[in-house]
Amino acid sequence: QLSLVKAQLKNKRKMLYFLGASRTGKTYLSIAIVNNFIKNSEGKVAFLNTTMRFQELIDLLFSKNVNDKNEFNNLLKEYSTCPLLVLDGLGNERKSEFIRDSILLPILKNRNNNKVVTIINSNYTLEELAILYSFNKEDGKIIANTIKNIINSQIESIVDFGSTPNLY
Repeated sequence: QLSLVKAQLKNKRKMLYFLGASRTGKTYLSIAIVNNFIKNSEGKVAFLNTTMRFQELIDLLFSKNVNDKNEFNNLLKEYSTCPLLVLDGLGNERKSEFIRDSILLPILKNRNNNKVVTIINSNYTLEELAILYSFNKEDGKIIANTIKNIINSQIESIVDFGSTPNLY
């Protein structure tokens, strides 16, 4: 798996998509890449457990505290521009049009434009993610397909960890 990851990054692909069931090693490999990135002093890293962090971002945005809204904007900018971002568990979070349109899509668009490295760990294929984020609405399908296409344009291949859990 590691040699495939290195090849993708050398080929100027800036997104890695790790697919597989829970406990197959996606997060483990992501942490190893993060540690290597930090060891080589390649810049800031953000590691987001999407289930928890997306909800925290929503809470900040809808807070009545102006400072929380500023914090939301600052975090969104940081996640959009830091040299390495890991989205761990994408698709497992509570999904809503708001999360899709105001958090996930802007982060992915900005990261794609800034050509910075993004690692996505998911139990879902890109096609399944597009269905999950479409919410069975026509305009939702367009936005969900935009997300899928952004990811597809920046990955050489999906690293499939399979469906059998490993106990490390």
